[in-house]
Amino acid sequence: MRVKLNYIIDVAMALAFMIVFVTGIIKLPALYGFWGVNHRYMLTAATTIIHDQAGLVLGCLIILHITLHIKWYWNVTKSFLRKGGKKDAGKKSD
Repeated sequence: MRVKLNYIIDVAMALAFMIVFVTGIIKLPALYGFWGVNHRYMLTAATTIIHDQAGLVLGCLIILHITLHIKWYWNVTKSFLRKGGKKDAGKKSD
């Protein structure tokens, strides 16, 4: 069940990231000239809403992702802080 949950969260993060990335490019005023489009014709209000909402979803998913992997983060951090850390520090502990 945990592997399936991790997979769903990772796929959702990837989709949210792509939405934020694409809408961020659409909103970028420097590219309007490249596309040959006047700023007034861009759907900036709708794009901004989609961009902001996807960004919030992405942020929440990242927090959830880190929370689900907190043991791994602690183990890797401890191994880095130890002098001569273990070679298997990156192995999953949960």
